Amino acid sequence: MEEQEYNRSFFIGVTTGAFIGGCLAALMSMRNTFKESEYTMERGLELKGHTEDIVRGAQQVAGESIARVQANSEISQISLTTTNDTTG
Repeated sequence: MEEQEYNRSFFIGVTTGAFIGGCLAALMSMRNTFKESEYTMERGLELKGHTEDIVRGAQQVAGESIARVQANSEISQISLTTTNDTTG
């Protein structure tokens, strides 16, 4: 009878320990998931900021290039007009 009581207590202890351990593991897993998602969100916003800076820089370079091309085009047209006026 004592052995049955011991076996019963042992089974209850193992079952309770497994249940509590499983609950703690689930809670720790959720906590880590929230921390990871928070980190991922922060990192995403940081990368978004860097990307926006790069895009602004590229737009500025493109705008400057367009302005140079237009200026060179105007200079070429003036040169052609001047050449045509002097030869004609």
